[in-house]
Formats: sequence, C-alpha cells, structure tokens
Amino acid sequence: MAIIEVAIGVALLFFLLSIICSTLNEWLAWALSLRSQTLEKGLRELIQDPGKLDALMSHPLIAPLTKKNRVLAAIGFRSKPVMPSYLPARTFALAFLDTVVPTERGQSPSIDGLRAKLDGLPAGLRAPLLAQIDAAENKIEKVREGLEAWYDSSMERVSGWYKRRIQLVLLVIATAATIGLNADSYHVAATLWQEPAMRSAIADTTAQAFADCKANGQAIKECQAYADAEKQTEALRALPIGWSNVPCPSDAIGWLARVFGWLVTIVAVSLGAPFWFDVLGKLANLRASGIKPGAPKTGDKSI
Repeated sequence: MAIIEVAIGVALLFFLLSIICSTLNEWLAWALSLRSQTLEKGLRELIQDPGKLDALMSHPLIAPLTKKNRVLAAIGFRSKPVMPSYLPARTFALAFLDTVVPTERGQSPSIDGLRAKLDGLPAGLRAPLLAQIDAAENKIEKVREGLEAWYDSSMERVSGWYKRRIQLVLLVIATAATIGLNADSYHVAATLWQEPAMRSAIADTTAQAFADCKANGQAIKECQAYADAEKQTEALRALPIGWSNVPCPSDAIGWLARVFGWLVTIVAVSLGAPFWFDVLGKLANLRASGIKPGAPKTGDKSI
C-alpha cells in the first residue's frame, strides 16, 4: 500500500505541473499566433512563390480570415496580417485557382486555360498541378477536388511541424517550471516514503477527489478534480517541493540526484495532463481495492 501511495503522490505532482505547463503553452501559442505562423510556412513551401502567396492571402475568401499578431498589436506596433489558425480546403482551392492560376476576366476556368498558366510557375508547384489536371478528366470541378486533397495531405505534414514545435515549447516551459518550483520527483518520492502521514493524507485527498467524480457519474476524463487554480495550488503546497521547503544538496552526489529528479519530472510533464489524470484514476482505484490502512486482514481475530 505504501508504494501505491507514493506513486499517487508522484503522479499528482506530474499531473499538476502538466496542467500548469499546458495552460502556459496554449496561452503562448495563442499570443504568438504559432498556428498561423506554421500554416503560413506550410503554404510558402506549397506555393513556392512569395508573390503568389501574397495574392492568395489578399483574396476576398481569405483576407477576412487574416489577423494581426496579438502581442505586437497589444504593445502598439503594426504588423502585416498573418494567416488564420485554420484554412478550409475548399476555401484554399477556390482562392488558389483565382490567384495562382487565374483565368482571364469574364471567362470561366477551363482545363486548357489552367494548362496554359503552368509554364510560369516553379517546378515544385507545376508538377503536382499538372498531375491534378491530368487526372481531372477535363472536369474543372475534379481539379478543385484534387486541389483540396493535395492541400489536406500537405496540411497533415504541417500539423506534424506544429506538434513538434509546440512540444519543444512545452519542454522549455516544463524545464522552467520544474527548476523554478524545485519539483524534484526523486526527493518527493523519498520524502513520501519516509513520511507515512504525509503520503497517506495526499493519497486520501486524491482518492476522495476521484471518488466524488464517480459518485457524480463522471468518467475519469470528464472529472473536474483539481480543475481550478485554487485546488491545484492547495495540492501543490501539500507536496514536498520548493526552494524554501527543500534544502539544497551539500555535495556533488546530492546535486546529481537533484538534477536526475528534475529530468524525470520534465520528461513526465511532457506526457501531458490527460495521461497523468488517467494514471491517477487507476492508482486511486487500485488503492481503493486494497486493504485500508488500519483495517484488519481476513482471518485476523479480534481481541
């Protein structure tokens, strides 16, 4: 039971820090328009012509969706509009045909007209467009559908870029939060192991939070335990972390253990709050299914 209670305390630390770091990460991504920047980077690689990209962004279907950088706008600086966080495939295909391979004014787009516009495009853009035209069976609507599929497949790669970028930002935030709060998971585990009253109190509080969720008929992923800042702060204060509460190591081995504990915390936090919330729920259930501390075992005789 002691091992389970220590595991609950350590998992609670990882969960609470994950909430804090994920919130900061999302705020930073919103403030710096990281999604918009990544989308624009993907479109630049897709179109390979800055002039064509500017024309695409100025198209009446896309221009209303563009926005200013929130941080620069907040401090009074002007900046050119950036791409929206998301651009529908249909909107892209229609704007693309109007700007990248435009037809003459007053004429409807045609297969022959599109072929005639390909010569002036970069080779990396001309080849996929030609493939779409060849597969369109002389139907302009099929060209649009092909452009939508081409755009969607490209955006899957862009989504991968964004996830890697945001994961790197999360690691930086997790590192700063871990060192700033001195959240040494090795020290936390050792302290909880040596302090039965502390680990039991933390485990009881955590188990009760999940029991309340079950009583309200909520699934683990829908549970609101530790959902607000007050509960998170209260739970963090119960854990043995912080620079004032935890003495600094006095030798090299102690510092190596401290750095090891930090690294474990940083890696664990990068797994995300949903993962650790799930783990906490399972550990709470495992503890509830065991013998309660102080309860007589089966076969014990009362005196």
